[in-house]
Amino acid sequence: MIHDTADSTTDIDELLRAGIEAAEFGDHERARDLLARVVAKDRRNVAAWLWLSEVVEVPDGKIHCLDRILVVDPGNEEASKRLARLRE
Repeated sequence: MIHDTADSTTDIDELLRAGIEAAEFGDHERARDLLARVVAKDRRNVAAWLWLSEVVEVPDGKIHCLDRILVVDPGNEEASKRLARLRE
């Protein structure tokens, strides 16, 4: 089966947008589901990991998300700051 990269990117973009919207409206359960689907399809999606870190409930989950960002983007200041606060 041949996968259309454009369709895949569109799906990811739509899931990300819906996940962010759910997070902003306080629907953390839906946001977690949508954002988890994004990172399952694109492990390097920094925006999805950052938003996911906001809606996961347990500190270890937040740390995992922020660590993933720093694997992809070691210089990400926002992830570094949030991670430092969590580890205090």
